[in-house]
Amino acid sequence: MGLTVKGAAAWAARVLEQAGVDDPVADAQVLMGWAMGRDRWLALLSDEPVDGETLSSFRRAVTRRAARLPLQYITGQREFMSLELEVTPATLVPRPETEDLVERALDILAVLPPAALVADIGTGCGNIAVSVAVNCPRAQVHAVDVSPGALAVASGNAARHGVADRIRFHRGDLLQPLLEPGLSGRFDLILANLPYLSTREYRQAPPEVRHEPVLALDGGRDGLTLYRRFARYAAVAVRPGGSVLAEIGWKQGPAMLALWPLHRWSASVHLDRGGRPRVLEALLRQRGGVPHD
Repeated sequence: MGLTVKGAAAWAARVLEQAGVDDPVADAQVLMGWAMGRDRWLALLSDEPVDGETLSSFRRAVTRRAARLPLQYITGQREFMSLELEVTPATLVPRPETEDLVERALDILAVLPPAALVADIGTGCGNIAVSVAVNCPRAQVHAVDVSPGALAVASGNAARHGVADRIRFHRGDLLQPLLEPGLSGRFDLILANLPYLSTREYRQAPPEVRHEPVLALDGGRDGLTLYRRFARYAAVAVRPGGSVLAEIGWKQGPAMLALWPLHRWSASVHLDRGGRPRVLEALLRQRGGVPHD
């Protein structure tokens, strides 16, 4: 008699525990449900034997997870703001903390005219842009990323959730695509989740993190290399009275606030759901000209 569903899941949990996976039982259950094409709990209620094709697929998935490939790259899915999104090795795996940024963005957009102009810088799989577009049915969103692979995934997620007609995707460096005539100085809200790990933190991160795109995680010597450039140009892209929201490392609040000059910006840092400083908010008082490099 072959392995049952419960037996296969128990075997996988032992393999993943030996590999150092943080939550081996839960991951084994998710992979079992994924291999069977069912919800993981429905799959595990059954004592039925696992057919050969499903077992082969499951074992391959367990081997990949034991090599510390992120679970979401194996299943190809990640839930974010109650939306199922595709993720691939071309994109960062969205973190729960980023939902705090989106929730603050929705609070801001709730008091703006419905057809607000929003930008998402470093869109990755499009989790921020798609969430905003789904929750604000008249908002117009511009999503920017330097990676063509990430933009392809983001575009697919926009189509999957019926908002492709309200998100314009740009391949480019930070805010540069938004400085074109007709867009410059018009944005009501600019959102950014740029790499903010220091190079040292990235190199010391768990193996799962180092499977993700280095360009989406390594923020340079102190983690703020890209944010320095972003802050220099933000006053050119956003309208006076408009805002910037940026996800940051929990120790970076003071250094990040220093990037937003008081004569031009009113800036503060919000705590995440764990009580740690996580989201910078900056409101533009006075628009700036194009900086000289």
